[in-house]
Amino acid sequence: MKDVWVIHILELVPQHLQKQAGMIKELLEEMQDNYLLSMKKATVDFVLSDPDGTYRKKGAVSPHKEELKTMSCKESFQTARNTLSKKLHTYKPSMIALVHLWDISYRHLRLVDVQKIGQRNEPIDLLKFQQIAMKDVAIAKDKLLTVWLPEVQNIFCQGGELKLLPSITHKAQFEEFFSCTGILMSTQLQQLVLASMQDYTNLLCKSPEGKKNLNAVILDEVIEREKQRVRAELAQHSLALLEQVRLFDRHSALVTQQAEAELEEFLSQEHSFEEFVYEVSRQKSCIKDVELTSQKDGGKQDKKKVFRLGMFEVHCEDLISFLVKQVQALVNKTLSHMTNALNEDNKR
Repeated sequence: MKDVWVIHILELVPQHLQKQAGMIKELLEEMQDNYLLSMKKATVDFVLSDPDGTYRKKGAVSPHKEELKTMSCKESFQTARNTLSKKLHTYKPSMIALVHLWDISYRHLRLVDVQKIGQRNEPIDLLKFQQIAMKDVAIAKDKLLTVWLPEVQNIFCQGGELKLLPSITHKAQFEEFFSCTGILMSTQLQQLVLASMQDYTNLLCKSPEGKKNLNAVILDEVIEREKQRVRAELAQHSLALLEQVRLFDRHSALVTQQAEAELEEFLSQEHSFEEFVYEVSRQKSCIKDVELTSQKDGGKQDKKKVFRLGMFEVHCEDLISFLVKQVQALVNKTLSHMTNALNEDNKR
């Protein structure tokens, strides 16, 4: 743009507005950009429409345009064009806005916030994990119902005001348009569910009558595949857990009441004082054995009662406490029997 033109434009600006130097500078830059763009566009249009200048005369028609007028496919072309404009709804402004809304605001939405769960350093109890997951699902559902759905409704309200939607008087076209809308929204919800399932799995290796609800179809094969991945991961990590449980097998008699039955049989028989002392000593050594932790490391027993095994954190304190109480009850019962026996002997 010539400087003379700019000076002339500035002379037309009222005196009281010339104080807005910053605004005038921005407007001049915008004007120059628009001018440059228009010049480029005009140049391209001029070259492409008539590169050799043969048909620049007013009223002249190029051979290919003349041929197009006489082609027999013109009517079919126009028919196809009109049909697409009525039937192909995905390129309509409202549909494009719907896709844009999801990609910008909801593409990273997940039913379960596995990223937040994965950042936790401490282990999570299964019940608490379920509560966290269900809370996240409720939050995501509430966001879809109270934020996403009203935004979608607003898009179509604006489209209706601007007459960008099919008229309700054209019932077939109107129903086809909103059927296409339903399919698009269902696909978006399906993507949300699939992405949530994938992220959840990776974390472990997680209508009124007359109206149609959106139905995000998730194939059973997809769900089963993700379940199999989770099962395989759990099975692998469970091996060490089962080994840990087997270390308590030697104390199974305390759980099944077998030890109590054996003690009853022992007490029903006549025994010397030394035999009673040996039995009490054996029971107390059993207490020490139970109190020592079940986890073995290099053949040495460790006194830790809480430790990690893969994805699991094992808590042995409750089980150990229960077993110790069982043995202590046997000790007390044996001592009580010894005391009663000694009292009987003294009376004699």
